[in-house]
Amino acid sequence: MGIYECLDAFQRARGKKIGDPGTRPWIQGYPRVERLPDGPDLPDTVTLSPAERKYPDRWGHAELREAIARYYVELHGASVGPENVIVLGGGRQAIFSVLALHQWQMRAENRTPRVVIEETEYTPYWDVCRFLGLPLDIVDSNADNDFRPTVDDHLDKLQESSFWIKSNPCNPTGVCWQADEFAPIVERAKRDNFLGFVDEAYDFFVDPSCKSALSAIDDINQSNLAVIGAATKGLQFPGARIGWVVARPELINALGAYVTFAVGGIARPSQKFVEALLDLDRVREHRAKMSVFNRDQRQRYGSMLTDAGMKLHTGDGGFYHWCQTPDGLSAADVDARLREHDASILPGVFCDNRRPPVGTAEWDSYASPLANFFRLSFGPCAPEEATGDASIWGSCFAR
Repeated sequence: MGIYECLDAFQRARGKKIGDPGTRPWIQGYPRVERLPDGPDLPDTVTLSPAERKYPDRWGHAELREAIARYYVELHGASVGPENVIVLGGGRQAIFSVLALHQWQMRAENRTPRVVIEETEYTPYWDVCRFLGLPLDIVDSNADNDFRPTVDDHLDKLQESSFWIKSNPCNPTGVCWQADEFAPIVERAKRDNFLGFVDEAYDFFVDPSCKSALSAIDDINQSNLAVIGAATKGLQFPGARIGWVVARPELINALGAYVTFAVGGIARPSQKFVEALLDLDRVREHRAKMSVFNRDQRQRYGSMLTDAGMKLHTGDGGFYHWCQTPDGLSAADVDARLREHDASILPGVFCDNRRPPVGTAEWDSYASPLANFFRLSFGPCAPEEATGDASIWGSCFAR
């Protein structure tokens, strides 16, 4: 993953890790793990009965599957049940598992699997697809269309053997599709039999009126599309390593079989913690508070970045700003200046799905269209840190 290239480079250069005292974690995509202002309490403990010390169920703890399904039904208007849910070890394990099963199925049928994906997207998609040998069909997402490709741009790339990937809100840009925008994709999936998933890891970081893509699917039991979610971001518990897939029963059952030999099940204590976080009254309040908190943070950090001469292309979701550097500066130049203050950002080239592998001759000569773009994460930042953070940007990029 590109982010680890950057984290390791920072540690080599500065002799410390991002996250150590005094460092600024703008490169990393994790949320605050403290209680939000006026938000509901975060549980500190979990109690296990003797029976819950046994091996976990392959599809996940029954109560957690019910809580996940209830969340989508009550807050998003989806038509799903616990039989449509499997619990996995974080969002990335869910992503890898679904793509690995797709690769196996396509090759068993002597078909060539291809993945339709936006040019600017979540960095691990590139790694997983390359590891699994899945060729990419790229949907243009760059400065020419302001990183906002349309539904038609996606539809133009889709074929029967395609696998479609979309993060919503998009990581790194924060651009968010509304649920009704997925309707043509949902209909096309029925007719052309392509598969795909919508990665909704950041669904808490938008206006609460924005609904899951599941709300656009009339009958999940007949759909070729899945939704992936996780406790990592919105529920403020990356350490739980809990993610899930919501899909038709055939895919859920196949993933359950995959778990038996490849994963071995997900820790019961983590599942019980997340079950508590998804209590319906609590999660309804929490999602509303998270949206307000995130909106205010987006405005704070947006102001300091524009004051430092950066141009923002950020959407209305996620806890990132997608930034363009001033003329004459690359993202690498920006990162080099920030390192002197023990801070770091993610250069846009690592979100570029056209890029070659790091360390190859092609990489050394590659001129990325995202060379003067970068992602800044304000996810873990406290509001009271904004003044000091603005001082760093001001000293690095005095105008």
